[in-house]
Amino acid sequence: MAAISGNLESFQLVKIFRSILDRKMTGVLTLRNGEQRRIAYVYAGQVFRVEANDDDLKLGQHLVEEGLISSTELVELERDERVMGLPFERLLLDQSLVTKARIESIEGDLARRRLLVAFEWPSGTYHFEPRDLRREDAVIEPMDSIVLIIRATAEVLPTPLCERFLRSFRGQVLKPTAWLPRYANAYDEIFPPPNLRTRLEVEPVEAPTIGDLPGDKARNLREGGAMILGGLCSLVVDRNVKARASKNAPPPPAPAAPMRGRRVQMRAGNARPARSPERPTAPRPPQRPQSQPEASVEPAGAVVTGAKPRPVSSKPAAITKTPKVTKEMPEKMKGLYGQAVDLFETLKSKNHYELLGVDAKASTNDIRRAFRRMARDFHVDRFAPYGLSKDDLVPVQQVFIGVNRAHEVLSTAADRKEYDVRLEMEAQGHKVQESGAGVQVDQAFRAEKLIRDGVSLLTRGDAPAALGKLKKALESQPGDPVAKAGIAYGEYLVAQAQGGSRSMYHRAKEIIEGVIAETDSRAEPYLFLGRLHRSAEAFPEAINAYKKAVKINPHLSEAKSDLRHILRRASQDEKGLLNNLFGRRKK
Repeated sequence: MAAISGNLESFQLVKIFRSILDRKMTGVLTLRNGEQRRIAYVYAGQVFRVEANDDDLKLGQHLVEEGLISSTELVELERDERVMGLPFERLLLDQSLVTKARIESIEGDLARRRLLVAFEWPSGTYHFEPRDLRREDAVIEPMDSIVLIIRATAEVLPTPLCERFLRSFRGQVLKPTAWLPRYANAYDEIFPPPNLRTRLEVEPVEAPTIGDLPGDKARNLREGGAMILGGLCSLVVDRNVKARASKNAPPPPAPAAPMRGRRVQMRAGNARPARSPERPTAPRPPQRPQSQPEASVEPAGAVVTGAKPRPVSSKPAAITKTPKVTKEMPEKMKGLYGQAVDLFETLKSKNHYELLGVDAKASTNDIRRAFRRMARDFHVDRFAPYGLSKDDLVPVQQVFIGVNRAHEVLSTAADRKEYDVRLEMEAQGHKVQESGAGVQVDQAFRAEKLIRDGVSLLTRGDAPAALGKLKKALESQPGDPVAKAGIAYGEYLVAQAQGGSRSMYHRAKEIIEGVIAETDSRAEPYLFLGRLHRSAEAFPEAINAYKKAVKINPHLSEAKSDLRHILRRASQDEKGLLNNLFGRRKK
């Protein structure tokens, strides 16, 4: 089979993975978009390895963030990978640093994220080259291409694109294929029930009308796109569409009776009688009277008495916990509706964690479970059978949208970090004030992101780039302790790389200790102080600094991994000293 190349366009990547799966192809798929690159290794139509050149999607960096290896071990592993030419995962297993099961779990999640990013590329190129690959080289469990397409449609593809895609199938309805029962569990995991799959079990759905179904419009459109793109549903022409449309259409207006002689004068106003036409004239379009608003136009034949139109109240109707229904609602549903009203009234005052009812330190699984429960309880389809009015459905709709938004933010690591930073800055009193005075939330948020990036660059040993970000953050956030301590440590690293004297060590130590004296509530300055002591081989001082950093922030993975690494090294040094003092060499 020859190699295949082309350009990435709308849904092109979906077609590529469907073709690879249908033809059970084996080889290497390379995707490019500018400087971004993805390399997917495929065996019998399933992806078993994905490589990317993005630093934030590399396995080593995530192992450091989770405290499984230290930053020092990461540098050594990357050096061995370049020198020895062995896979990074093989080096981890050979040195017994991380278990195989843990590597498969983390790398599997990263591989899926690498490919999902490629689905949102607006353009690019692809190249598939057939190769004789071995299944034994797999690092992760093979990814099912259909599940990947469903997830990409749910999380990545733009909603307007899905809407245009569905609108193009006018007069066609979704018909479930044999694949739908097979992937029902995976579909329900991505789109918790009630969903489009459960609706299709009851009645057919026309493709262009999916976005108009009850519930969140964006989710409905993504569900419809996932059903078609994933091959879970086919499209068939519904011959009853026109019949239903004509049945529901209003009857045509009755033809007007022919008028003889002079036309009847209007009963209101001082309109002049029309002349009796001497010859047929072209009909003129009706014109709306300019003296009356649209709401006051009376039916034909009514006498206008000059009465004022009834004023329309702009105040919305009050929402109660006992909505008007056409069908008796069970007590359980009444209770859920009451909860929806309570949540709706406090929606603006709750953050994402409070809305889902979870702790700020909750795991991703806890957040997912809370979302599924609330999405099931407050889905509009559960209340639709009881005939609630449009106004009564507002609390349920808004709560469902809020829960969905909270899950989208908190289930993505990067978005959750940014959201946590925003909450932290607001808790510290950084709010938008009048006339631009004070610290703006957006400026503080951008500064905090620059600081995080700078700290990450320092961990990877790129001091010059880190200094650029930290100094820029300090311009908009003067006096930030993490930025000040990071700059002192970064300047020390630069001086050390240039062969600087020991005076730079004392200078950086003095600055960082001064920052800690001003505020000891942040863990990062202690982290930098520990690394400073470690580089000078002052191990007891480094251990004390690391322990203080972990005590302040137990979730600071860099401090935990560095502390574990230095304690292990100290233990090995002590054991070696004891062997030299008391051990006997065998002849």
